[in-house]
Amino acid sequence: MAIEHNIYRNGHLAYSIPYTTREGIKFSVKSKSRLVEKRAKQIFEREPQTIDWIKSFDKGSVFVDVGANIGSYSLLAAKTRKTITYAFEPQALNFAELCTNIYLNDLDIVPYCIALTNSTKFDIFKLSQMIPGAADNSFAEDSRLGESISQGCYGTKLDSLFIEGAIKQPDYIKIDVDGAELSVLQGASIVLQNAKEVQVELRKKNADQAEKFLNKLGYIIDYDASYRLNEYEINYVFKR
Repeated sequence: MAIEHNIYRNGHLAYSIPYTTREGIKFSVKSKSRLVEKRAKQIFEREPQTIDWIKSFDKGSVFVDVGANIGSYSLLAAKTRKTITYAFEPQALNFAELCTNIYLNDLDIVPYCIALTNSTKFDIFKLSQMIPGAADNSFAEDSRLGESISQGCYGTKLDSLFIEGAIKQPDYIKIDVDGAELSVLQGASIVLQNAKEVQVELRKKNADQAEKFLNKLGYIIDYDASYRLNEYEINYVFKR
């Protein structure tokens, strides 16, 4: 059963946010999206190795979450490891959920509704579904799913944000962007030189290129922390 978080203005109820709690982390369920509710419910069961990876972070470190969706892993890192967290989620519906969850939990997370890539440009972001919590979206490329919803979006490099002082040097980076991981890595070559660990969800088509790119920067795969998600995708953890 959902709990209500009420916001008052001038003594009157202005807004109410129903939420559920998973091990002390609050998740908004106001959208009534089954995908959002599923992500909140399964945060500790869906990818347990990722949970273990996050819980291994140094306390007070800097975490960049690329493809944050509703913010499950950003919230966990900031809650349990007291990280300074930057969460990137260009899908507008997901971004609204992300911001609401940050507000409910009162954590040190800065959300950005922009796409991270290997160049700076405005382009079209394709939404696979008009449902909060949905994935398989794409930026500046033809949709892989036939019919889709177009959203105008700004894309930039993670390096540019660091150089301009918008983010601190990250210690840990998680990248889950539905097949565009190599572009994100290419736009982060400066920050990667001083990061400690990177988790990247890779598909067969880009795994070799991504590994070669990270090898050149001094990273190797930690096979103990890496694991297969399904027939096509593997979550690799790279360490220096």
